[in-house]
Amino acid sequence: MANKQRAQQLEVIKDTTQAANDDVIVKGHKLSTYEYMIAKVAGVSSAKLKADDNENIVECHVLADTTRNVKQIVRDIQSVLMAKYGLDVDYKKISVAQVHQIVTNDTNPQQQKSNRVAIGPMNIKYLQNHIEVSITLIGQNEEFIGEDVGNDSPESRVRAIAGATIDAVNRMVGNPAAYELLEVKRVMVAGQDACVVAVCGRLFGSEEHHLGCVYTRGDVNRAAVRAVLDAVNRRLRIGWEGAK
Repeated sequence: MANKQRAQQLEVIKDTTQAANDDVIVKGHKLSTYEYMIAKVAGVSSAKLKADDNENIVECHVLADTTRNVKQIVRDIQSVLMAKYGLDVDYKKISVAQVHQIVTNDTNPQQQKSNRVAIGPMNIKYLQNHIEVSITLIGQNEEFIGEDVGNDSPESRVRAIAGATIDAVNRMVGNPAAYELLEVKRVMVAGQDACVVAVCGRLFGSEEHHLGCVYTRGDVNRAAVRAVLDAVNRRLRIGWEGAK
């Protein structure tokens, strides 16, 4: 129940209603006006804002797809609000929830296997001194949410995403110590950027090391998730949507 509730929170941001924000004025404009402009930023589908009594933005919740890096989205939001309205919003107040659009090559529903896994919502929350990451994996009509934390650096962010994916996989198999993340690296393979993940598996009574590798294709965050699934697939033989 907790997993389902959290997934719903990631899909639909309900912190404030549109009607309420139509009544709140910040720096001469309605909050709904700012939300409308934020929703025009590339990759963003919706936004909800909260302001205090001193007309300061204290919360900015954004729902976006995974076509762009979270930091790029945050910077664009800051830039558009400053350039058009002169409104300065601290990046620490902006929380972006990324939702993957799963694409599968299977056209026949009869071919879908019961153990097939889909990548669900990814949420990266930037706090004062660190980030919090949550990843949802969907398998056998259940949602498994993994979490991890890291520093606000590109390397640490990717590792935290991979760590959250490992946590979700462990929840899926019902063993919190089934897999351990050993290392995450970005390497050039045949002239293209790739994400390589090393994991240690202890699921079947013996310790085994596995590698997962996928091309980033412009989205290293998603690649980290896919690389972990590629690694554990060597042992679990799970299928996962978006594998190609």
